[in-house]
Formats: sequence, structure tokens, C-alpha cells
Amino acid sequence: MTHSSSDVLAVVRAVGALTTQVRRIADAVTTPVTRTDVAADDVRTTADDADAQRTARRISLRNLLGRAAAGLTPDEDALLRQHTEAEIREADTARAVARSNLRHVQTIVPEIDRLAAELEQAQAAIERVRAAAKWARHHHPGLRHVHDRLAAALADASDARHRELTTRTTA
Repeated sequence: MTHSSSDVLAVVRAVGALTTQVRRIADAVTTPVTRTDVAADDVRTTADDADAQRTARRISLRNLLGRAAAGLTPDEDALLRQHTEAEIREADTARAVARSNLRHVQTIVPEIDRLAAELEQAQAAIERVRAAAKWARHHHPGLRHVHDRLAAALADASDARHRELTTRTTA
């Protein structure tokens, strides 16, 4: 095996590894997000380390491409460089999308938590109203028409919520 052939193989391996990284990033972007509690400093350190490793790999890859060019035709050299640069651009785009998605999730999680707490409070209030209506029906039977309207309103709210949950679940 000549020196040029080993350089070409090294470049092919590096491009293959880069392609694998792009696929992993793309998979991570489309994978559902799970909530974990990680310190911001830990995330920044990991991202900084990954950026440093990525930069080192790209410098190495460009050097290997330059050395491999001696064993390739000008068209092959241009094609190899185009493919490599395209993979790098796709990886950069995938990382940018992943960062944007992470920022979005970090923004909406507190809102989801707030809405969940609000829902619990509303459900507790409805239960208190139902209990009060039951008590009033028992202790004040002369107000039957008020009890009936209150029961109908509570039933309508419950039916509407049931329809909303059923629609959301089956959609």
C-alpha cells in the first residue's frame, strides 16, 4: 500500500466518522426530549469540550484532505472536499437546530409546570364546588332549581373537559 493510499483511507474513515456524527445529531434532534436536572455549568463544560474536539477533528480532516489530494485526480479531490464540507455544514446546522430546540424546551417547561399547577388548583376548586352543592342540596332542599343548574354547569364543564382530553388523545 502506498503512502497516498493510506492517506485516502484515512480520509474515507474520517468522512465516515463525520457522517455518523451527523446522523447521531439528527437522531438526537428528532428524539423526544426528557427532562433532567443538569447544572448549566456542566452543560457548558460538555459543550466546550465537544467544540474543542470537533475543531481538532476538522483541522485534522482538512490536513488529511490536503495530503490525500496528491493521490487523487483534481475532480476526485474537488468532490471529496465538497462532500466533506457538505457534511460539516449539515453537522453545524443540526447542532444549531438542537441548541435552538433545547432553548425552546427550557423556555416552555416552566410554563408547562405553571399550567399543570393551575389545572390542579382548578380541579380542586371544582371538587370543592361539587361538595358544597351536595351539602346545599341536602341542607336546603327548597333551592332545588339552583342545585339543578349548578349540577348541569358542572356536568357541562366535565363533559367538555372529557371531550377535550379524548380529542387530544386520539388526534
